[in-house]
Amino acid sequence: MTRVPSVILLFYLFVGTYATVKSRRSLAPSLELDRLYSLQDSIAKLQEVNEKVRCRIKELRGRWKRFVGPAQRLNDLIAPLALTDVELTTDC
Repeated sequence: MTRVPSVILLFYLFVGTYATVKSRRSLAPSLELDRLYSLQDSIAKLQEVNEKVRCRIKELRGRWKRFVGPAQRLNDLIAPLALTDVELTTDC
């Protein structure tokens, strides 16, 4: 019977020492600051690229004449371009 409490005590001792050793494995404060600064620089670079892409998209949107959807008929697309509105007759 004395063996069971000693096993439990050893288990708690192991868990307690493992938790303290694991908590001490963190990085040095200077390394953490270096990582934070590099992350901040990366975020700033990504924001710059994002702004450039947004400006490029706005520029390209101005160049687009018209978006043709797959559901539009050919007659609907050609009618504004025709000089005279000609009715088409179909042989169905």
